[in-house]
Amino acid sequence: MKKEIRAIGGFKMQMTQMGVITGNEILLRLARPATALFAVAAAEKHKTPTKEDVIKGLVGALQNLRPSDMRFIVQKFAECTVVWLPDGKTAPKDYPLPDHLDQVFAGNYPAELEWLRWGIELNRFFGSVLDRLSAVEDVAASKSDSPTASTGSSGASSAAPSA
Repeated sequence: MKKEIRAIGGFKMQMTQMGVITGNEILLRLARPATALFAVAAAEKHKTPTKEDVIKGLVGALQNLRPSDMRFIVQKFAECTVVWLPDGKTAPKDYPLPDHLDQVFAGNYPAELEWLRWGIELNRFFGSVLDRLSAVEDVAASKSDSPTASTGSSGASSAAPSA
């Protein structure tokens, strides 16, 4: 199964893709709240969704998620995640995330949501829909950034190739 490493909320983590049985359980629990996200993706056919549309879809999805489903999903994603934590004496080492959820995410819910999104992406729940929403977020972010001057370069790197 696929494994990925990311830094989230100031912690380095590794998540392993979950097995099909657990994945199916999560997929079924996400089906109801995901309708809000599908609505945003479907709107893309008629207009390009804005960042606000995506946020509205995410808020709608969270509003439709039951607390028991959220607990289940967090627990299952935690079971397939390890986090590197300093032990105060040596270099950080990896620990199972279920034992350290509060240490990693208490008071840092944006990081927890980023971690949950990572789990959904890694396991390819709603694959192409999330890809399209990510592309919308990227476009919206680029439109909100101030324009930068173009150098007219062809995009080729001027650095010498490494040996």
